Amino acid sequence: MIPRLHLLMPCAYPERLATIIPSYTTAMEKHGWELRIHILLQGPDPDPKGILKVNECLEEIRGDGGWFMTPSDDTIQHPALFRRMHEALMENPDAVAIVVGQERHDGIGNLWAHPDQVRIGRIDGNQVAWNRDWIKGERYEWEKYGCLCDGEFAVRMFARAPQRFVFIDETLTRHNSLEKAA
Repeated sequence: MIPRLHLLMPCAYPERLATIIPSYTTAMEKHGWELRIHILLQGPDPDPKGILKVNECLEEIRGDGGWFMTPSDDTIQHPALFRRMHEALMENPDAVAIVVGQERHDGIGNLWAHPDQVRIGRIDGNQVAWNRDWIKGERYEWEKYGCLCDGEFAVRMFARAPQRFVFIDETLTRHNSLEKAA
């Protein structure tokens, strides 16, 4: 069975989609995922980072046995991202999360894929692919943690099954790459 990967992308900059979508389709190296891209357009509702839309979309993809990531609408990822994640999944079929390194140019420094980096402020939601069925009803807690809710989510999930997290210590995601280029 071919694993499915859902990209749940909150989008405040629809004008960037013409650049971003090909980066996830034709520009990616050959991989074994069945890809689904969900564009979660942000409107006038009070959801500044789109996290409430991500939580809502998690309900939509419930029970399909797939995986999901939450890429941002201001980033072009490394072309090897999906290939490397698929290879890791094939080598670790019991994995519940795949964590990759993230390139950053915002003063924080690169975020590495190591178990000791699964801490709020040292892991970004854009770095992790999650097994949808494994997370069950868990959600990002925007109301409680704000912009740090993706890191808190990773810490909470890691505490449940650290032995089932797979770490690829390569910078395969980027943070705000389109912002840097602007």
